Amino acid sequence: MKQIIIDTDPGVDDALAIFLAISSKLNIIGFTTTYGNSNIENTTKNTLSILQILNSKIPVYQGAEQPLIGKPIYAKSHGQNGLGEFSLKNLKRKTENITAVQFFINSLEKNKNKEINIICLGPTTNLALLKIIRPDLISKINQIIILGGVFGESGNITSKAEFNVYNDPKALDIILSLDTKKILIPINICRKVMFDLDDFNQIKNKNLSNKLKKITKGFIDYYQNDPVYGKFKGGVMYDLLTIAYKINPRLFKTENKFILVNQNGQTLIESKDINNCQLITKVNSLGVKKLFIKSINSKYE
Repeated sequence: MKQIIIDTDPGVDDALAIFLAISSKLNIIGFTTTYGNSNIENTTKNTLSILQILNSKIPVYQGAEQPLIGKPIYAKSHGQNGLGEFSLKNLKRKTENITAVQFFINSLEKNKNKEINIICLGPTTNLALLKIIRPDLISKINQIIILGGVFGESGNITSKAEFNVYNDPKALDIILSLDTKKILIPINICRKVMFDLDDFNQIKNKNLSNKLKKITKGFIDYYQNDPVYGKFKGGVMYDLLTIAYKINPRLFKTENKFILVNQNGQTLIESKDINNCQLITKVNSLGVKKLFIKSINSKYE
């Protein structure tokens, strides 16, 4: 079974993605953290907290605290700490003593075949740093799944840009140039999958159900009521789709495209004879939600 590294910046929607990942049969060998929805200290603490809730011992490696160029911008929809102000009073989990990029290097050096998949839920800075530091290891990556970009709709940080790409457009530009399989899941597709608090009543484990409600409440309120980026029926759980794709790609439709990233974080489809990624263009939204509920109920009933 292919090994998986999840690069994440929790983030409320990251929390749902991690819940699904741990509840599934994916062979996750590590979580790496990045700035994004909050600062690196918070996103790392949030990752450790989610894994402790789920009784997971998968190691966590702290990564980039800022983009390749410029300063990070943090999200408003996830609260001050990035996890809807939810925190564990008795957090015991700790990070490993090497960085995210060093973990990438160690993992790829040990693998003779293309056995590792990397799933990026936040800005792709860690992976871009790997390319800069050890370009020789890129050929050992089997597949990269990226949450990022927007097409045909307004962005969620500017009118034309998606949050992850806007934070580090240079990093995604580097990633799209890599000679390895890449799947890009844009937010216009993610907006087809929304959760409200009632959805979590379907989770049979009431402890987990209640924790998810606490984590997501402010995020869902934001997406239902914010006058600029809201007015949705529920919270848009972007990152959940990356894990759902890895578990069941039949829930999605992909098209080969050439994607260009400009310095303002805008993603554009170019008309070229070559392609640099597979772009997700359709999703079975009900299927994704059912997969999430069924996976958690199967493992934690």
